Amino acid sequence: MFRKRILNFGLIVALLVSVPVAIVYANDMNFAGNSEYRDKHMTPEQKRKREIGQRREKLRTMQEKVKSEVFYLRSNMWFEKEKNFVSTNFHRGTIIPAGTEVRVEKFGGDKIKFTVVSENRAYTYTRAAKHSKIDLYELFDRYFSNDNPLKGDFKKLSSQEKENIENGKIEVGMSKEAVLMAYGYPPTHKTPSIDLDLWTYWEGRAKSFTVHFRNDKVSEINGYTFE
Repeated sequence: MFRKRILNFGLIVALLVSVPVAIVYANDMNFAGNSEYRDKHMTPEQKRKREIGQRREKLRTMQEKVKSEVFYLRSNMWFEKEKNFVSTNFHRGTIIPAGTEVRVEKFGGDKIKFTVVSENRAYTYTRAAKHSKIDLYELFDRYFSNDNPLKGDFKKLSSQEKENIENGKIEVGMSKEAVLMAYGYPPTHKTPSIDLDLWTYWEGRAKSFTVHFRNDKVSEINGYTFE
């Protein structure tokens, strides 16, 4: 009887020790493997450090990517002076055409520095935070591609759309894809999504104009004659 009591007591002690350990282990496993559980139980400081780490890793990966690959401009790009572009996408000055081969020299902060291969000239694309509600990574994907668009999407367009793209012009009847190649993306502070049927562009810093779509085709243009 005494021996049996000792055995029972030993089992109770073992349970008292193992249950908390099992609970801690289960919590650790939840924290490590369950992102929803982890997010719920992280302190603000832990979340901040995680976000910083994620941003650094994303930037490091992007910097490696741009230095090792060839890129082409997805759309026409305008610059007025000093070989600088801004994400507000003003339409004055000199055009670098869609399909131009470029070498990206630097990516980070709010700037993308690139060189046009054919002329070996350097340019800077700057994200204007006031007018761009998307980050530099998404802006990069909008304007730079590993594939030359002139050998892909451009071939699917009508002859008139192709001519308008080459001339940096928009007119009624063009598809959204053709407008993007001809004029680039409208700044997101006024046009948060290209799924909308009203896009607002800027000719210059004080003059905007609107492009209306119906069934993904330009139906009306207000405020600009595209002379």
